[in-house]
Amino acid sequence: MNLLARFNTNFPVIRNALLLILGSGIAQAIPLIFSPLLSRIYSPTHFGDFAFFTATVAIATMLATGLYELAILLPKYDRQAFQLLGLIIAIASFVSVLSLLLITILSLFGILSNFTQNETIFLMPLGIFINALFQGLNYWLNRKKSYIVLNVFRIAQSLVIVLVSLLCGIFGLKSCGMIIAYLVGGIIAILPLVNLLIRHHSVITLQGMKTMAQQYLKLPQIMLPTSGMNTAAGQTPVFMLNIFYQNATVGNFSFASRILTAPLSIISVALGQVFFKNLTEIDHAGGNNLRELFLRTASILVLVSMLIFIPLFYWGQLIFLSIFGPNWLEAGNFFQIIILGTAVRFVVSPLSTIFYVTNKLRLLAIWQTIYFVSTVSIFLIAAGMPIRNLLLIYSIHESVLYGIYFLLMLKALAKN
Repeated sequence: MNLLARFNTNFPVIRNALLLILGSGIAQAIPLIFSPLLSRIYSPTHFGDFAFFTATVAIATMLATGLYELAILLPKYDRQAFQLLGLIIAIASFVSVLSLLLITILSLFGILSNFTQNETIFLMPLGIFINALFQGLNYWLNRKKSYIVLNVFRIAQSLVIVLVSLLCGIFGLKSCGMIIAYLVGGIIAILPLVNLLIRHHSVITLQGMKTMAQQYLKLPQIMLPTSGMNTAAGQTPVFMLNIFYQNATVGNFSFASRILTAPLSIISVALGQVFFKNLTEIDHAGGNNLRELFLRTASILVLVSMLIFIPLFYWGQLIFLSIFGPNWLEAGNFFQIIILGTAVRFVVSPLSTIFYVTNKLRLLAIWQTIYFVSTVSIFLIAAGMPIRNLLLIYSIHESVLYGIYFLLMLKALAKN
């Protein structure tokens, strides 16, 4: 009876988590399903331009929100949370306009020609603005538990991106097709926000935004630097390869990484959420078996990793050739090289919530700093090497750094 009562109590949490995972899974599966078709329309160079565009937008989006989206769930009243939404729109508008001015000035002096030859760089401010608004909307819908709405528009976004990409490719707009599709899909994703603002725009006030900005000032002051470094470290390979190698190389790497990590992230997020939920339950109950749960979950992740990555290591190149075509042979080679680092990251990343439960955020910040500095350093030092050698060093670096990450988690548990 107690077990049944506990299940009924936890059912809404489990259901909501499954809804989010399902929506995210379908949204990520759609572009993967159409990847064999897209890989025959667009070249590695086109994928390289797209990777540079999205990597830049991802980092700039953090500045465009100030991480204030993380606070939307915290206020007691919706009116206060809505001020945060207005604050994000205001910051995003400022950063987007500023980035457009910066891009224009740098382009006039020819500085950006070292990074990209594509004129779509002028679309980056729009991408930053759309992404920032979606971040705010995402947390607002989470606050309101509107998970079905969130899933519907995420899936619609993925479908639109694929459809517009195909249409642009068919009609000869290959140089900018995927970027245009990315922006159109983003506009679709923020339509609920437009409707929300039309109905409740009068709620947002300058004084209200200022009050919320001051109340949650620690987010941009403390969390933004370390979170920014972590995000930048994840995008470093794209930037560094874009500087020192041809766009086709960037495209092959980003395509291989995308095919390898996208489906695995669904499994990783699901296991990570279950682990986090179990951790908090034990912590709230005053239990002392966090280490046992940690090691048991790690063992499951290792087993799943072996079942997935060992076959991919041996047959990854053949899979790429048969599914994506001969133009992506190099991507298949990259796929096999980066598997080692990806496998270790797959095991370790879902366990990182242990730092939050044990309140050992300083250890987390130390690792994030080391990871960022070392990632940038290896690409600067090894630039000019044959690309396969560089990626092998990068994959080993990922394995070592995430191994240290795991040891720091054990240290956090020991201190706790």
